[in-house]
Amino acid sequence: MAAAERVSKFYDDATLLTSAPTNLTNNTTNKLISEIMKLKSWLQKHQNEVLQDSIKTKLLQCIEMYYRKVFHRHESLVDPVTDLLGCYLQLPEGKLLSSKDKRKVLQWINSLSSLGSGDSLPKGSSSNSSPARVVSSTWIVQSVDYNNNKNISTLTLLNAENDELWKEDVAVEVDLVDKIAELMDTCDNIIVEVDNSTDRVIGIISSTTNK
Repeated sequence: MAAAERVSKFYDDATLLTSAPTNLTNNTTNKLISEIMKLKSWLQKHQNEVLQDSIKTKLLQCIEMYYRKVFHRHESLVDPVTDLLGCYLQLPEGKLLSSKDKRKVLQWINSLSSLGSGDSLPKGSSSNSSPARVVSSTWIVQSVDYNNNKNISTLTLLNAENDELWKEDVAVEVDLVDKIAELMDTCDNIIVEVDNSTDRVIGIISSTTNK
């Protein structure tokens, strides 16, 4: 099946599944998660396919339907959708997606990572149903500072949504130092997650490898 046809099929399936009632059955939830994982797998395998702009838009709309569904359902969809968005961000620009599409998806990831307890959870969940999520924001690594042992000490970051907003001397969680150092040698675009309360880098969202 051609890439454009497969995207149309994903779009049709997403439309059908996400139009289900707010109070989903376990069976429908499982179907949603299964379809999300199929889409993620397809993106990974076909990341070098080139789509027309109209099909790129349809692909983004398909992903958006799953993202929007999170806010009408409890937390069971948060992790699969977050994984799907993270996969999308790692795709090379100009083939399945555009740089403008990536900026939109970054905003969606921020919204999902900001979900906490109580009223900030998606409709239908409770504060006791899952651990509170860290309130965080998304940033692009601009440069690194090294300590006397030549290990990464801090980062200089550019906000992923506002290119006039910078952070300097941002600390990095110890378990991420080696991974970021490795990516700095091979990638030209590293996107990280920063805990807003501690101002520390707590995760790597995506990276683009130099070609």
